[in-house]
Amino acid sequence: MNKQQHTPGPWVVGPGYSEDGFREVPVGHPTALGTITTAVAIDTAGLGSQDANARLVAAAPELLAAARAVNDFINGVADAVEPFALVRAAIAKATGTAEQVAA
Repeated sequence: MNKQQHTPGPWVVGPGYSEDGFREVPVGHPTALGTITTAVAIDTAGLGSQDANARLVAAAPELLAAARAVNDFINGVADAVEPFALVRAAIAKATGTAEQVAA
């Protein structure tokens, strides 16, 4: 497995705020010293997509872990149940819903 090169999860979506007409939604990594903001989803086109962008960015560590678990499962390395639970949880976090995925 490759050495991790990103801020480890979990990442969380913070409260949005407006400045100069742009709405920003911070995405950060909670630590013992507070939350470190690692990314900001900005809606510059006025499409209202910043919350969805923030959820997707915040779910990135879980999506990567789920993809790796599925890859390991396909290669006969992982348990049959765990990868699919990870996939469901990552989809739910990215979409902000309790995603129903066929088992």
